[in-house]
Parts: sequence; structure tokens; C-alpha cells
Amino acid sequence: MTFDDVRRLRVAVFGAGMGGLTCALSLAHEGFLYIDVYETAPNLGFVGAGIQLAPNMARILDKLGVWKKIESEAVLVKSTSIRQGTTDKELGFVEFDSVKDKYGYAHMVGHRASLAGSLYEGCKAQSAITFHFSTAVSEVNFGGDDRKPSFLATPLVGPAVRVEADIILAADGIKSLTRAAMLKELGSTDHVVDSGQAAYRIMLTREQMKDDPELLELIDADRVTRWIGEKRLLINELADVMGALTRTPTDSELSAILFSVQLKSGIQNRSLPFCDSRSILSPQCCPQPHNLISLINRTNVSQLDLSVPE
Repeated sequence: MTFDDVRRLRVAVFGAGMGGLTCALSLAHEGFLYIDVYETAPNLGFVGAGIQLAPNMARILDKLGVWKKIESEAVLVKSTSIRQGTTDKELGFVEFDSVKDKYGYAHMVGHRASLAGSLYEGCKAQSAITFHFSTAVSEVNFGGDDRKPSFLATPLVGPAVRVEADIILAADGIKSLTRAAMLKELGSTDHVVDSGQAAYRIMLTREQMKDDPELLELIDADRVTRWIGEKRLLINELADVMGALTRTPTDSELSAILFSVQLKSGIQNRSLPFCDSRSILSPQCCPQPHNLISLINRTNVSQLDLSVPE
């Protein structure tokens, strides 16, 4: 098979999350001509909070032609601090001043929506990539005996169609139907179980924190901060509250702080008690995490119950 033959292979990507988008864009940059991305959702309504953008990630994104926009919306991280939740005692501290000189790219923090959105825009600029939104994938057949892999594509409107492809790339998440079908063909079974953990992604604005000097110090520090809490019988452990930062393109002042809360296994009720930090943090926890949690409302938090394959 010549390289030209390889370029003409039809590739079906299942899922238009960050994994699926990056696969599609990478294939297009390598010269593949026929890349179809199937996504159940009607559009890419990206959610989430902060994400750390390490140099190795930045290098790949730059090669794919999407890094500059992501970089312009991200914030340079000068240091990271890991702290004990009850006392605020610093357990670890790392300076990032030499990262760019050593690796060619700085260590930064941005919003997940910025990363995913830029990947999507990069994909749309590639004529080789076609998106099929509102389309569910099922009945995956992996081919063999001179048969190509195929699957049933069912759009929200219109009849289902059996689609053939040369390559299937499954980026359809932890509850992947493709993985289940492959394991079944191999004589195994696929079990996805609740991990007992829940993560919450929250964004608070500078306006919300304007009367709290300690929280404003967090947003102005160009530092990622993580508080680690002890296990408690009722709470059963708060893993961390991780600060991340985002900057508006037209404003040199940081406009919001992004952070995540993760509750560990064993807790009886993982529904985040809005505006009641005492329900999920130890009463002995230092003030800043309490003050962050107390500002949460239902409009600025998303919840994700974490599952794992068994």
C-alpha cells in the first residue's frame, strides 16, 4: 500500500470531545483525506473549568495550528503551591520560571472551553473533516474476512444508515459502546462502575470576590493552589480545591477564577450543598476554601459523577 493509498483510507471518529477532535485534526495534518466525526450531541457546548496546559501539550497544539489562540486566552503560571487544608501550611512549592527556556513553551492555565473550541475551529478549517452531529453510533462491526469495519449511524432526524470505514477510532468516552462491542467480540464483557467520586467545576468572577481580599489575592497571584484535606467520617475526604485562572483578551486584569472540588469515595451524598461549605469541607479547613465554596450557586457549577471501567 502506497502513502497515497493510506491517505485515502476512510476514517470514522466516534465522539467530538477533546480526544476525537485532536485525532481528527492530527489525521488531517498528516494528509488523510476522508475523516468523518460522529457526535451524539447536537452541538459542542463545551463546559468545565480550568485545565493546565503543559509544554508538551502546547507543542502538539502548536504543530496542529491552534495554540496561538489558546495561548492568548490563557494565563502564565509562575508557580504552584500544595497546602494542607486545615492549617494552610505549605507542603510543596514549585517555581516555573525556567520551564519555557528548558522546554520551549511556558506552563499555562486556561479554560477547557477555550482548548476544545480552538480544536473544533481548527477541524472546521480542514476540508478533509466532516462532522455529523445529532448522530448516534451503534451496532459496530469490526470487519474481517475481506469485510470492512462498519457501524449503524442514526441521525436525530432521518433513517439510520449502515456506514463502512477503513479505520474506526473510538473516542466516545468512559461509557463507550465501541469498547463494549470490541470486548464482546473478544469474548469478554464491559462493566462501567460508579467510582464513588464526584467532581465539580466552578467559575467565580472577580465581581463576586471583590469584598474578600484573600480571594482576590488568589486570583492575582499567577499561582495554582491546591488544598488537600484529611478524611472525615461524614465527608470521607475532600481531595482538593484547585485554583486556575483565566484572562479576558481585552483586559489585563484577571476576570475570573476557576476551580474544581472533588469528593472521594464513600460519601453518602455527593450533591454539592450550594452555599454551605461546612457540608463538604472539614470545619477545621482554612478560610479560603470555605470562602470559595460559599460563593457557589447553581449557575456557575457543573457536576460530574466519575465512573471507571471494571
